[in-house]
Amino acid sequence: MPEMAPPGQLPRSIEVVLQNDLVEKLKPGDRVEVTGVYRAAPSKGINGVIPGIFRTQIIATGVLSLLDEKKKPQLNDTDIKNIKKLAKDDKCFEILGKSIAPTIHGNL
Repeated sequence: MPEMAPPGQLPRSIEVVLQNDLVEKLKPGDRVEVTGVYRAAPSKGINGVIPGIFRTQIIATGVLSLLDEKKKPQLNDTDIKNIKKLAKDDKCFEILGKSIAPTIHGNL
């Protein structure tokens, strides 16, 4: 991460190409973990391909937002007690079914 770089060292960057269903998953500035294929492609200038110069990019096959980890719900002691109490209840399935989808009848 850029803030962990030693003093005087510039952070590096690389172009990441997101295609198909990955396109709308992120927004600029998000911290992400990218899985993909590293590719070196010839650079193109005004007069065509520049020999010996390559631009590098990662073709993403998967992305994971590191911000999602921060958005996970935080459970306090009361929440944990209520979950354990509900787990011991014989009618746990009915209670959960009614609380998740109260307008759906006859599917228990």
